[in-house]
Amino acid sequence: ELDARHPQYDHNASPVIVGDLVIVLARLPDASIIAFDKQTGKEVWRALHKTRRGALGGFWSTPVHREIDGRPCLVYLPGLAVVGLNPATGETLWKYDFSEDEIPVAERGAVAASPVAIGNRVFFPFHPDHGRGFSACIEISQGQPKLLWKSMALAHWWHSPVVWKNYIIAIDQGPSGEGNPAGALYCYDIATGRLQWKTYNIGDTSRDTLTKGAKMIVAGDRMILHNDSGVVLVAQLTSEGPKPLAMTKPFRKQGRNWTVPVLAGGRLYCRGGREGVLACFDVSANVE
Repeated sequence: ELDARHPQYDHNASPVIVGDLVIVLARLPDASIIAFDKQTGKEVWRALHKTRRGALGGFWSTPVHREIDGRPCLVYLPGLAVVGLNPATGETLWKYDFSEDEIPVAERGAVAASPVAIGNRVFFPFHPDHGRGFSACIEISQGQPKLLWKSMALAHWWHSPVVWKNYIIAIDQGPSGEGNPAGALYCYDIATGRLQWKTYNIGDTSRDTLTKGAKMIVAGDRMILHNDSGVVLVAQLTSEGPKPLAMTKPFRKQGRNWTVPVLAGGRLYCRGGREGVLACFDVSANVE
């Protein structure tokens, strides 16, 4: 109906509901993000955000809605930039665009992972078309974003990071230029960028537990992980690293896992297997 163009991998970002609005990403000549009235479907606002190079590439990363810098804010990644919008009007509140010194080659950027926010800090990944990628954290104060720190060790354009207390936890998708294989689980202090811990293994589990397409959620001090090998793992998060509590492999034939686990009412829902089977577990005794 909007005659939007279909980018590579199509539009994979989920719609975001904010009050009476449904907000979606699009690829139109005059819009990269559009808000509709969720009752009538009438368009309320649209906005176009290009990167410093003019290219658009952020059609796969779901925006997040948080209060940042004392105002409701919708954060999204239109390629090689991160933008904060007023969700009611589409007005740009702030924008951080990497310079040519930071990303010297003309790129679009391809990111499916969502940004995360703690207070006035926003953590997000970048993946240039022809580079390994990196992660960065900015702080917004009085409408001005400032780069706090950047990690060249952590490249996670596909797996969304999770928040635990004042830490960011994410899986690297390497391999890095230092020869490290993909799949390391990193935990950073969001305020300082200090590495709290890094691990390939959780307890006695194999490295495959982390390397093959793992998706994570956090509930209290527990992390739930589901990977491409079909492993579903519950671990206790500590300042020294994750400690395994329970593990199972419910799917006979496991293909790629692109679905994040869902926890609701003491039940854990995981989608997996080559047939897209939905499995439900009672975890009320294990997950707070």
